[in-house]
Amino acid sequence: MRRFVFLSLLLWSVCALPQSTGEIASRKEDLKELRGRIEALKKELSVSEESRVDAADQLKQVEERISEGERQLRTLQQEHSRLQDTLQNLAHASQELEVTQSQQQKQLEKLLYRQYLQASPDALQLALNGSDPNQLARDLYYLLAIARARTELLADMRTTLARQKKLATDAKVKENELAEVRAQQEAEHARLLEQKRERQKIVTRIAGKIQAQKKEIGALQKTRKISPRSSSV
Repeated sequence: MRRFVFLSLLLWSVCALPQSTGEIASRKEDLKELRGRIEALKKELSVSEESRVDAADQLKQVEERISEGERQLRTLQQEHSRLQDTLQNLAHASQELEVTQSQQQKQLEKLLYRQYLQASPDALQLALNGSDPNQLARDLYYLLAIARARTELLADMRTTLARQKKLATDAKVKENELAEVRAQQEAEHARLLEQKRERQKIVTRIAGKIQAQKKEIGALQKTRKISPRSSSV
């Protein structure tokens, strides 16, 4: 409002017809002040435009960091999904292996029991039963071979199961690490979004200031052109 009153008074003082040398000098002084005000506003406008460029650059940098952060979050999500699949597959495989191992263990126990029975038969009982000692020896040999094979198989199963559990443990540790990194990334992403909103407000505010400054400069220049003696000053 004060600026409008100032412009109105300035316009009236410039446009009024001078009636004396003193009034002419006063009008010239008014025009000089007007030009000074215009030059000052142009300098302020130049500063504002530079500030707008800087603010826009900062906004662009924040947006680029947001884009990079979102890309990293997508990568983390994909890695997390892969780890989830790995953990599920390992859990399923370990469960199946434990079932097979239990079955093999039971069969081995039965073989060992049969081996025990055939490894120490009573000679008189064999004679009475009419059993062939050579056949019994062959059967015992086969039982021993099968038992050794099953023992080796169980040992391999235990090794494989231990390795799978180790992989599952490592995968779980990695999953927890990824979850921590993801939480940090999400916090950083939220912070950058807040920065983006603040930068956008600054850019908008500076743009409004520039518009107001241009409008004021235009009004002052119009006032100067209206003056009948502005060209001679």
